[in-house]
Amino acid sequence: MKNLLRIRYVYIIAVVFTLLNSIFFLISGVIESVHGFEIFFRKLRSGEKILIGVYFMESLDRFLVAFVFMIFSLGIWKLFYVKNDQAVDLPAWLQISSLKDLKILLWETIMVTLVVFTISMIVNTTAEEGVSLDSLEWNALVLPAIILTLSVSLYFMRKE
Repeated sequence: MKNLLRIRYVYIIAVVFTLLNSIFFLISGVIESVHGFEIFFRKLRSGEKILIGVYFMESLDRFLVAFVFMIFSLGIWKLFYVKNDQAVDLPAWLQISSLKDLKILLWETIMVTLVVFTISMIVNTTAEEGVSLDSLEWNALVLPAIILTLSVSLYFMRKE
């Protein structure tokens, strides 16, 4: 059994690369935010009609994806490498004791990310084509249906 438990060290690869993915999306979100501020100040100087909210929604999407990757990385690290006596100093949201706890935390984070992504998509679509029902595509209805399905599923899973 001890030889079988040594395979857990292979998962350090997943921890390292998901943490790198998180850092990449974090930097990407910062770059998009800086770009949004550049556009904002250009709008103040020139008075151009530019919708700056689109850039900030895109940066928020990237920050949330970075957060999902970070949670996954830290959760895998916590499950496979951190002993219970070392987990005392961890924040409350990282008190993960099983794969089910990690799954619920990731599920909630992905749902928030999908909600923000849906809002961002609607803002982008209406910014380009104007506010009307004709400007929204079919995926503007599919994503809320997916979010509703995930929410109901999470409710029943927690009820167990």
